[in-house]
Amino acid sequence: MRNMLLGGKLLAVELKDDSIRLDHLRTALQYLQPVSDTDFSRLCDGLNLSVDIQRSEHFTTAQLEKAAALPRLPYSPDVIALLERFKQQGLDLSSQITEPYVDLNQRKGRYHEVVAGVAELRALLSSRIFDQDAAIEAVSDAVMRMNWSELSERPNAIFSFLGPAATGKTYMAQLIGQGLQGYALRAFDMTQFSSEKESFGLVGLRKGFSDATSGQLTDFVKQNPRSILVFDEIEKSHTKVQTALLRMLSEGRLRDEYTGEEIDFRQTIVVFTSNLGSSIYSNRAFAEQARRQPHQAREHLLQAIRQETKIEDGHQVAAIPPEMLSRLAQGSIILFNRLSIDALARIAQEQIQLERKSFQEKLGLMVEFQQLDLLAKLLVLGFAPEFDTRAVKSRLCDQVYDPITDYLLAHADVAVDSVVLTIGSDAQEFLQSQDMQRLPQQLATKHQRVYFRHQLALEGAQLHVTLTDVRIEKLARGEDFLDASGIQVDLPEVSFSQIAGHAQIKARLSETVKLITRREQLKAQNVSVPRGMLLHGVPGTGKTMLAKAFAHEAELPFIACAGNDLLNEAFIRKLFTRAREYAPAIIFIDEIDALPRRGTAGAQADALVNRMLIEIDGFAGGDDIFIIAATNRKELIDPALLRSGRIDLHFEVPQLDKEARRWFIQRMLDRPLFSNQEDLDQLVMLTAGFSGADLEKVNREVVLLALRDGIELIDAELIIEQINTQKYGAPLNLEDGHHHLQETAYHEAAHAVMSRVLLPERRIEQVTVVARANFLGMVSYDNEQQHDYTRNFMFNLTCVALAGRAAQIRRFGEQGLDSGASGDLKQAAHYAWLAIAEWGMDEALYNLAIPELKQHLQRLPFAAQVEERIKLWLDEATRTTASLVATHWQQIERVAQQVLRDEVIDAATLKQLME
Repeated sequence: MRNMLLGGKLLAVELKDDSIRLDHLRTALQYLQPVSDTDFSRLCDGLNLSVDIQRSEHFTTAQLEKAAALPRLPYSPDVIALLERFKQQGLDLSSQITEPYVDLNQRKGRYHEVVAGVAELRALLSSRIFDQDAAIEAVSDAVMRMNWSELSERPNAIFSFLGPAATGKTYMAQLIGQGLQGYALRAFDMTQFSSEKESFGLVGLRKGFSDATSGQLTDFVKQNPRSILVFDEIEKSHTKVQTALLRMLSEGRLRDEYTGEEIDFRQTIVVFTSNLGSSIYSNRAFAEQARRQPHQAREHLLQAIRQETKIEDGHQVAAIPPEMLSRLAQGSIILFNRLSIDALARIAQEQIQLERKSFQEKLGLMVEFQQLDLLAKLLVLGFAPEFDTRAVKSRLCDQVYDPITDYLLAHADVAVDSVVLTIGSDAQEFLQSQDMQRLPQQLATKHQRVYFRHQLALEGAQLHVTLTDVRIEKLARGEDFLDASGIQVDLPEVSFSQIAGHAQIKARLSETVKLITRREQLKAQNVSVPRGMLLHGVPGTGKTMLAKAFAHEAELPFIACAGNDLLNEAFIRKLFTRAREYAPAIIFIDEIDALPRRGTAGAQADALVNRMLIEIDGFAGGDDIFIIAATNRKELIDPALLRSGRIDLHFEVPQLDKEARRWFIQRMLDRPLFSNQEDLDQLVMLTAGFSGADLEKVNREVVLLALRDGIELIDAELIIEQINTQKYGAPLNLEDGHHHLQETAYHEAAHAVMSRVLLPERRIEQVTVVARANFLGMVSYDNEQQHDYTRNFMFNLTCVALAGRAAQIRRFGEQGLDSGASGDLKQAAHYAWLAIAEWGMDEALYNLAIPELKQHLQRLPFAAQVEERIKLWLDEATRTTASLVATHWQQIERVAQQVLRDEVIDAATLKQLME
């Protein structure tokens, strides 16, 4: 409908009339095609015309846009009355065409013309630019201010359109040119000015060079002093090209290097577009700040842009130099939103209608759309996960018209007069069941797309095309899930309930989930939302799996990386940029200790930590990003990262507990190759200290062994042997094995028997004489058992350690006095030192912590007394051990003979032999 008014204006100008009258509009309709039959009929009724207008020619787009650029003409009173009547009837022209108020010649105040012009511009922008209400309001305010402010030594207006790509920045600049009638428009693609020598393309090249000529920019403004200049993607031009524009922005003039003329830019409107800062602008917290505190949001955005860099002539430089950014900050900073599904659907409807006209004219087939709003929305969802506006415009109609033409090609002998497109009932139910605010993020995070099928059926001469069988499917590949930087985005499916054991740590993590998912409640109590937590502990305890389950329970996107990735500052920026696109989201950093502490690896390493601190702190509060870091070495992490307000929740993830190991082992035993006769409790006890990876290795190795040796069923003996190999090393094949085996049997039997006599509460797992990498035999204990380390307990431990040598000497005489007890002697001395020197358990040195005193005195205090008391301790332990070995020799004999026969005996067998 706007075209009707522009056509009327063009005719009035050609006839040199001083206003736009009804006869101009009647004639204009003869050169236009209707978009909506219903609205066109109402227009014809209002103008007393028949809907069957005979048309001999058409206006061109260029002609209509030329009319928009001409100086304004007023509407005649009868046109004004007609437009008001249309408006009262519900035909709202403000969303379609320029909206007049009254004949401008009837205005008494000068401001009426300005108000009418700005209102007309706003209506035009609103009808063409979607989801950018704040940007439209800001542009309208700036244009209003431009009309009354004094002409300064700079352009009439300077706009910086900032935000994500494909949100309407360049298009809005073009529409401003149409709306501000009388302005010429020129757009410059700044990607074409990436070399330092290309500034002459804008301002000209001095005479004397072979290719000397006037500048494109200066020559255009010379010819068109009132013009709108669009510099698209300014950050992609060379720094020297940008600095060549500084004088235009600060003084309102530029010198053409070819002609030497000073060109006046004071009547121009300058528009810069840029995608810089779009990541922070897409942050929901920042968007909320932009709504509530626009001035503060603008400063945060400019701060983010100041930190953006690019590679230029082999060097890293600011994407926009500070002096240029300072000039832009003096103008109007206009922020653009990402487009919603509803906005994209409106664009899709316009595109479908536009191509329908051509389809009907060229093929002679009438096309009707039923429920076009739902149809467009479904088609748009097919462009997930990116939702690129340009892609929607260029490829949308392939989904609409290609199935029709394919049918016509396959059924050339069938007569088709018209086509009806609609969506099936299942598609309607799908669209009604979805939350269109959350669905785009879900599709992007999971890298999914909405698929549907075209169902075609011919009824008479009418072809029905129905979109049906709607489903969501994951795309096979794409940049968003695994781009060149290695940044991955996922929504993990593992939950806390699927992770065996770890009851305590899971409970604490569940509490943290509640905290970060109740942001509004915390803020209402003026409590800051946690920003990060550290999972630390020995390798293989399931830290990564717990982090994934945390993300699943919190229903947040999970963005994972390794600590080594953080050694690149560009990666850190991109990591947090990606996270803000999906915010609220979780960043998981595995082995964060790879990032060196400040002051240990040079200035570059310090800069990396500083960049991490800046990103964690964020610009708009940063509450939408939660960091989970994992490490095996907490002490290596820079303390600044772990301070309050950053990664300040610290949870130690212990070794797999019994329930977790039981789950792993039971899953292994349930497989067909295992005999199902194994003692599950024994296997759980023997694997104390194993990680999930260790247990998986036991399973893999024992299965490979069975397949290699043709073993049909794996029994407990094979599994235990593999567990021992994993814990203590592979068995050794000793040449003089018989004598060594006997000595080892009595040695280990004495350890086991003395342990049962002196420390019956200490659980023994097994006794073995199988030689391995670090010992000839052993008694293994339950490492998960907790003990009360009293003086009596420490003395008994000393006796147990000395029992092996005592038994060897009793059985083999002087031949039993060998080096095999060296480890036992070290243990006995260690127990004595702990009890006497460190824990103050000796009556002569009661309550003295010798190592602590040594630190303060810079010498070992009471050295002679410590040596004397340790000697007395070991002497007494030696006498006590010899006596006990003699007393329980028959039990030691039985255990030694049994272990010689079986090589390995378990706790139950040992108990029977002792009894």
